Amino acid sequence: MTDQTRRPTVERPAPGRVWYVAAVLVALAGFALAGYRVYSNIGDLMSGLDQVVVPGQADLALEPGRYTIFHEYQSTVDGRIYSGTDVSGLLVRIVPAGGGEPLTLDQPGATSSYELGGRAGRSVLAFEVPKAGEYKLVAVYPEGEEKPQAVLAVGRGMTGRILTLVFSALVIVFLSVAAAALIAVITYRRRRAAIAPR
Repeated sequence: MTDQTRRPTVERPAPGRVWYVAAVLVALAGFALAGYRVYSNIGDLMSGLDQVVVPGQADLALEPGRYTIFHEYQSTVDGRIYSGTDVSGLLVRIVPAGGGEPLTLDQPGATSSYELGGRAGRSVLAFEVPKAGEYKLVAVYPEGEEKPQAVLAVGRGMTGRILTLVFSALVIVFLSVAAAALIAVITYRRRRAAIAPR
């Protein structure tokens, strides 16, 4: 005779509803972390833009590469608030500080805009810097034409940096929601299996 010993079945207790709460907390933590990442990086993002109150001029230290000039229709400089959408007729030049031919200004390849940290702007011009150095931005209206002061912002890679920041925040949200959903599904299945008739 062959004796067959049956091992006793060990039943796992049904997971408590607290795991559903844990899933919600994981999702909320992801949203909070994504929001914190965006908020904490806004300052660094905006500091990459040199602001120039126009009509006027400013000295810029530029590295080689393609730059974009934005019109900040909502801006703050030295505690003063600037708001306005009309800079039509504004003449902009960028010349080497030591003298030489002005850089060529053209239209941006694609229109880009931002609205971050109480500042909002849209791209209006673009230019290529051939070599690192000091440059002077000069912006004036035609003689006899008077308009309110406005703010231009000069920077490079702004759109790419914004997209990178937004994408990283979305990844955090996606992973947290996926983890929360996984916890909820596993909890549901184990609870259902535990109460199913044997």
